[in-house]
Amino acid sequence: RVLFRSNMNLPLDLPTVILVYNTSLVAGALSILHIRRQSCGPRGLGYLAAAYLLLAIGSAVAWSGEHAVLPMWLWTHGSLLLGLVAYTLFWAGVRQFSGRRLIYWRTVLLLPAGVVLLGVVTGFPLQNFWRAGAFHAAATLALGACVFEMLRDYHQERLPSRKLLAALL
Repeated sequence: RVLFRSNMNLPLDLPTVILVYNTSLVAGALSILHIRRQSCGPRGLGYLAAAYLLLAIGSAVAWSGEHAVLPMWLWTHGSLLLGLVAYTLFWAGVRQFSGRRLIYWRTVLLLPAGVVLLGVVTGFPLQNFWRAGAFHAAATLALGACVFEMLRDYHQERLPSRKLLAALL
């Protein structure tokens, strides 16, 4: 008798995957905002919630573009911009939450603005490979910076969860 049957020939239903992904991002953002409202107001939580919401919007924009709902130039440049801003906001939020100095919006927008300007001039976001590469490189850089912040603070506040969170990031 077979207790588990796997049929690897079934394709993933992309709209369902996107819906679940975006729902989890929105739920995460709302949870962070709820914590911010109910607690003593630790800094950085607003940036973290905004990052989650922008990732959800960027994902929806990219999905809409892939299904020809939006013009190609709009969804390629727009989803890349939203993703880059989201990951830089994520880094700024983690940095502020750790007690570091405030990161101003101008600073957060420098990398995304530079990449989008380069994209408009060269047209690289129109090519899926280069757009995905820029998005994932920025995500890796931002999450690596978040890991650095987590581990840097471990010496001051020896919470075991810091190492776990750093590993998850």
